[in-house]
Amino acid sequence: MHSRLLSLLALAALPFAASAETAAPTQPSLQNVWTASGFDQPESAIYDRKRHQILLSSMNGGAGAANGLGYISVLTESGDIVKKHWVQGLNAPKGLGVYGDHLYVADLTRVLDIDITTGKVAHTYEAPEAQFLNDVTVADNGDVYISDLLKQRIYRLRQGVLEIWLSSAELNFPNGLWAQRDRLLVAAWGQDLQADFSTRIPGRLKQVQLSDKHISDLIDDQPLGNLDGVTDDGANGLLATDFMRGRLFYFNSLNTAPAEFELPPGSADLDYIPEQKLVLMPLMWKGELAAYRLP
Repeated sequence: MHSRLLSLLALAALPFAASAETAAPTQPSLQNVWTASGFDQPESAIYDRKRHQILLSSMNGGAGAANGLGYISVLTESGDIVKKHWVQGLNAPKGLGVYGDHLYVADLTRVLDIDITTGKVAHTYEAPEAQFLNDVTVADNGDVYISDLLKQRIYRLRQGVLEIWLSSAELNFPNGLWAQRDRLLVAAWGQDLQADFSTRIPGRLKQVQLSDKHISDLIDDQPLGNLDGVTDDGANGLLATDFMRGRLFYFNSLNTAPAEFELPPGSADLDYIPEQKLVLMPLMWKGELAAYRLP
């Protein structure tokens, strides 16, 4: 009788145990689809939709070194290296922006306009008073915006003229840029920059209105880290990277907390292919470009 009662109690408990197992929260994880290696401090990746290829900048030296050793690589969508040194002789190249047949490159203190069909530099624009050009984004109308992290400013290239568009300490050492309709999204590095490039206050996602240059926090009271890249998911979501800690933040909606994925430190200026749910992630300190699929 005693053993029968225990058996019945055990059976009765099974649904509850199963329910508890089902309800246990699980942290989503990224799926590593492929990894390409052998690069020299890769900083920025961008998907060239017209040609179905990936372009990758490698600094190949210090982040502020005008050493002529930087380069741009071309890869297939599946991560095969087509040409490692497609464009050479650059100075710590970082952010990339594609518009039509043009590739715009933040090359330390100048902006390069590269003809993608030939791989030749079509124009070189010297940025006035520039110190540390970082990211590039192109608006729908073809205007090119470039961040200067150390100068806390944003440049604009319009119809062949490169000028200082906005300078403000409110930008909090702007790193990543993304043009989205009537605004720029800014991945801020943080506040109170230290000698080792860390900050006492983590960076936030900010927005700048293109019409009047008004700066505001994109998400109130939510510092995230030393932010590097920012892009959208082709819908209502955003992705951003924390370079120093190695994190990917995915905001499915700006009204909800982001999913947070652990990556190697040095996760830099990303891009995203919405049709494949594929994140292109330069891993600077590992010399790799990794492709991850969002869960």
